[in-house]
Amino acid sequence: MHRALVSAGVGTARVRAETSPSVGTTRRVTRGAAFDARARASEQCDATCGAARVDATFTRRAGVLLFSAGALAATRLSRPPSAVAMPGAEDEDDVSSSASATTSTAAELRASALAAFNARDFPRAVRFLTRLAALEPDEYAWREALAQCFVDGGGFAFGGAEESSRVAVAEYTEAIALLEKAFLSNGDGDGNGNGFDEPSRRSDARLETREFLVTKARLLAGRALAYELDRKWSSAIAEYDDAVATAARGGAPADPLILNQKANALAASGDWAAARLAYLESAQGFRDAGKSGSAPREKNARFRADGVAFASSNAALALAELGDLRGAEVELRAVSRRAPGLVDARAALAALYWASGRPEDAEREWEFGCDNVDVGCAKYRDPRWVAETRRWPPAMAEMLRRFLGIS
Repeated sequence: MHRALVSAGVGTARVRAETSPSVGTTRRVTRGAAFDARARASEQCDATCGAARVDATFTRRAGVLLFSAGALAATRLSRPPSAVAMPGAEDEDDVSSSASATTSTAAELRASALAAFNARDFPRAVRFLTRLAALEPDEYAWREALAQCFVDGGGFAFGGAEESSRVAVAEYTEAIALLEKAFLSNGDGDGNGNGFDEPSRRSDARLETREFLVTKARLLAGRALAYELDRKWSSAIAEYDDAVATAARGGAPADPLILNQKANALAASGDWAAARLAYLESAQGFRDAGKSGSAPREKNARFRADGVAFASSNAALALAELGDLRGAEVELRAVSRRAPGLVDARAALAALYWASGRPEDAEREWEFGCDNVDVGCAKYRDPRWVAETRRWPPAMAEMLRRFLGIS
């Protein structure tokens, strides 16, 4: 399954469909060729294909969408600078060196860590974050950001996925412990040196505040992603359920991003029926987010619409795996009408049409995705990418392979 709403493994996707003139004809496409949409602006699709511009960027992070929007690391690393300074090193990458003629403030370390993270230089980001964690050992945010680096970079930046998963799980666990410690110690004491009874009850109450519960839910969802990295699907599913339940205790609705992530894990475990239900719940969550008023309507309308499209496409692919090809086709056509630039739905329709003996319809869908969406269809020609990165279900991946004529 394409693990929409998450990068690479749980799928980052950017899709754009440009407004196109009516040319009244479609052109047969050689499926194995490379295409340049910009060079063929005069040959773009018929206006009936739809002219809406869609721009979706979904990251691997499973932060609670409506209550902590934005990249997790950017949010944490961009907070107001600390006044504390620490010894630096002439080589800024030398974490262990303490003899230096310069000093590095926490603010400088945050800026350096954020720059490295944005450049996807995760080992470098980890070095800066390790120094921040040493400088501010009670700050859970540095543990959270460290864990995120190992999740996003696991399997290529830090060697094996198993070890990256282990480290990330440990960092998220430590972040949760530090979060609880921070809330328990915030304002404790009754002024008389007593540390139990009423102060203790006040501390317990702080662990039931909305702020604490929503933040903890985000950390639990992040730890679920860390388990996914090592293909520990049952642990990931349990963590996602815990994240949703924890947020609900704080009065937050189920995050559709987390529901989509849970569905991905269910699909990977082979439970396609449960995965489909979770994808549908995720799509409805994105729809409801537009009605709740809990997020700025204009700013997030496109994100919500793209979320509906991706989750709905995932649900349709799951339906195909369950054997209802006709139902999957109907749902994918609906997705394509709402989000004409979603290549995933176009490629899936091409595969379904080809399998049902409708080659002209299949070519039309493939042509649109290849020629009229600026990311094109190149990745969908790679069966390994479709199966392992996009995580299409086996039945759909096989249908696409046959359409492409790959032996």
